[in-house]
This record gives sequence, structure tokens and C-alpha cells, in this order.
Amino acid sequence: GGGTGVFCEIAAGLGKDVTYLDIPGRPYEFARWRFEKYGIPVRMLQTVPGVLELHETYDIVFTDAVLEHLDDPYMPCATLSAHLAPGGLFIMLVDLSGEEEDMPMHKDVDVVKLHATLEEAGLRCLQGRHTFGSIWEKPR
Repeated sequence: GGGTGVFCEIAAGLGKDVTYLDIPGRPYEFARWRFEKYGIPVRMLQTVPGVLELHETYDIVFTDAVLEHLDDPYMPCATLSAHLAPGGLFIMLVDLSGEEEDMPMHKDVDVVKLHATLEEAGLRCLQGRHTFGSIWEKPR
């Protein structure tokens, strides 16, 4: 859920090797336009809901307001954890308000189950256990 690519732009500006991932749609197209227009060196990947295939490892995985849009937020967390490099960080922000009348696209997320998925994948929580914002580390 790379959205408009703001986090990727910041990381690339710090000299990091950045990969953007999102589903096809307007946010993806806007991010591509932005990266091309300003010469921001970001590798772009597209996926479809329910399918997450990765072929690399990453030092940092950052998700912001993504998981609450998925029917199954637990599978992507397990997949992303498997592709985190030793010593890498998984930084996750998730809206826990669930489906509401004015936010019908949000799903209910069980943050305890979500965090248990990360623990089962071998990650350890550095901050924010069972809260909307957490940081996890893959041991070296």
C-alpha cells in the first residue's frame, strides 16, 4: 500500500534503495508520475488483493493504513516478515476503528492476532505491542 509514495520519496532522498508496492489504481499511477517527474529512484511493484509475491529481502518494511483494507491482513504480515532481512524492521500503522458507516472500506482487524502472526514469524516487538502503531525487528 505505497499510496502516493511520500514515504518512498523521503527514503530515496536519504539515499536508500527503495521499493514501492501497491495495487493498480490511481494512487499507483500518481506515485509513478511523481517519481518520474522528479527523477526519484524508486523501484515499483504491483500486486493484486490477496496475492503478495516477493523475491527480495528488505531492511525496512513500512505499512501505513493498509492492513485494515484487506479481507485477510494476517497473510501479508507473514509474507512481509519472511522477506525482512536479519536485523530489519517492520513498521506498521493500522487503523483499528473497524468498519463504520463513513468508512465502509475498513475491515475489523484483531491487533492481538496480527501481532501474534508477527511473533510466530520470529519478529520481536520493539514498541507498540497491541497498539495501532508498532515496530518489529527480525533477529540477526
